[in-house]
Amino acid sequence: MVVAPLDWMEASYFYYRPSDLIWAGQKGKWLDKGFNVKFSYKPKKNYFPTLAIGLDDFAGTGYLSREYVMSTFSTESLKLSAGLGWGKYSTGAKNYKNPLSFISNSFDERGAEYGSDSESLYGGQLTYSSWFSGPVSFLGGLEWSIPYSNGLKFKIEHDPFDYNDFSANFRPDRDEILRKKDSDYNFGFAYKINDFVTINLSYIKGNTLNLHFSVGSKTNNPKKKIIKKPKVEKLEDSFYVDLLYNMNRNASFLQTAQLNDDSLDVAIMNDTFKNPIRTSMFAAEIASQVLKNHNVYKDKINITSINAGLEMNTISFRYEDIQKVNPILDFKKFNTEIKTGDQKDYLNKEFKPIVRYPKFFNTFSPEIVTHIGTPNLPLLKGLELSAQSEIQLHRQVSILSDIRYAVANDFDSKVSFPGSELPNVRTEVVRYLQDSDLYIRNLQLDYFWSPYKNIYGKISTGLFESMYGGLGVEIAYKPFYSNFVISLDAYQVKKRSFEQRFEFFDYETSTAHLDFTYNFKPINIYASISYGRYLAKDDGFTYDFSRRSQSGFIAGFYFTRTDVPFELFGEGSFDKGFYFELPLSVFYSEPNRDSIKFGLRPLTRDGGAKLQISRPLKSILIDNNHDDIIEGWNEYD
Repeated sequence: MVVAPLDWMEASYFYYRPSDLIWAGQKGKWLDKGFNVKFSYKPKKNYFPTLAIGLDDFAGTGYLSREYVMSTFSTESLKLSAGLGWGKYSTGAKNYKNPLSFISNSFDERGAEYGSDSESLYGGQLTYSSWFSGPVSFLGGLEWSIPYSNGLKFKIEHDPFDYNDFSANFRPDRDEILRKKDSDYNFGFAYKINDFVTINLSYIKGNTLNLHFSVGSKTNNPKKKIIKKPKVEKLEDSFYVDLLYNMNRNASFLQTAQLNDDSLDVAIMNDTFKNPIRTSMFAAEIASQVLKNHNVYKDKINITSINAGLEMNTISFRYEDIQKVNPILDFKKFNTEIKTGDQKDYLNKEFKPIVRYPKFFNTFSPEIVTHIGTPNLPLLKGLELSAQSEIQLHRQVSILSDIRYAVANDFDSKVSFPGSELPNVRTEVVRYLQDSDLYIRNLQLDYFWSPYKNIYGKISTGLFESMYGGLGVEIAYKPFYSNFVISLDAYQVKKRSFEQRFEFFDYETSTAHLDFTYNFKPINIYASISYGRYLAKDDGFTYDFSRRSQSGFIAGFYFTRTDVPFELFGEGSFDKGFYFELPLSVFYSEPNRDSIKFGLRPLTRDGGAKLQISRPLKSILIDNNHDDIIEGWNEYD
């Protein structure tokens, strides 16, 4: 899996399973995994070459570790690449003295191989001593776009690998016939079927025909949305009743309203749109039409958005801008005022419709559940039916629940061996996947409040996730005109039984974290650092970096280091992983708030384990500062 979170950076995560190596007495069950990263520089002048530096499998066992420096010169129909490779790139018949040796003699010899020192024994370590060391090999390739072929490309490259060493380290169980190489050059053809799929046919090693497909997508450009107008009906009734009826029938549920001398104040709840500008403008269009139907004129329409009983923001539009069919967008932007919410000011308005509680919201959906297992069972999977509901007892109080039924899975094929000297706070996760077909994933009561402007709080109790339940509090400080948020969470939790009903084990612990998150504009890089106590009673830091594209696609990675020593943590040395979130709105022109989330932790360990909270406080506050809201105008460009 490959993702480019920045124009100059590309990162990938891989699983590699050679068919000839033996693991646990079984051939073809050996499995390696790792991370690759590439940094590139593209000059502004097209006639200068692009430069790239890459680290492949740069942390851990060293089975596949290699580094390279490449330069690529491109024309309209030709790409020519040349460079040097270290590590596994230089294990072939022809290699040369390391040019970095003039800096230090330490570059002459390659660092430790797999398992020969404490760095590589536990994996997950950045083995700096090996990078760009040892002999080098020449790397080169050519790509030619064949004229009048509708995008067909021809490729040829120099192949530097000794396949008896690559990923096998000359192990005796390797298949020398399978790994035999008759040529140092590979060639092939690539054809781009559409914007997402490319098919590649190649002849490698001088003896093997290879066919593969690649699938990818650009996520920086959101799909253009159809800006639909609300449906407003004129009633023979009072203004407020008319406003209430039309707001609610367009899913902009009216909370309060007030007619002032020169303005109309409206507070709404609307979860149809993710874009705050679109949410507010949609409500303003309804309000302006109702004003017109009642022959009432106001200079401004002020729309306050409410979420979980909290004022998120207030966006003010000029009445004339809303009424115009095609107003100049720059004028509309200039005339629009965006302000932070003011705690519970919306409750002081003249018109307060009666809201009858409780209110019920339910969804039913299939869910795919996965777990990364052992090398002989690398991926465990299952299909479940999920019944999710929210019961609103008050604007600020709600009950969330997720009850699941396991339709089919292969979790029973794995035996659970926690194998940790730490409290087994996560490594028994397979037992939770195995021991119940009908279970409660979460059932929690939440109360949200805002004691001061820009300060928000949440109190929760119940079953937070499959493995833990308890009581906790979250506090966040989020200045409206700044790009950072500071939050604190503290929970007292107890470990749930494997059946995931209402029984608990004896293990109980306190967990708390102080978190600082900053959004680096305009590249939308979110950097987060938190310090605190984890579920296994270890203390340390978690670092999280992610990027969000204009379409809402999120790609990120994290790692955690605590006071647990590598030897006690076990294989992997420390907790780490990556995640993606793909908004379904990129596929639709209609509004859609749903998304596909995928995360991967290469190894499940007990150290550095955080509590997983449904609807954390930060998720309520996301996209709610001045700069984030202004970006919503892009949907109208």
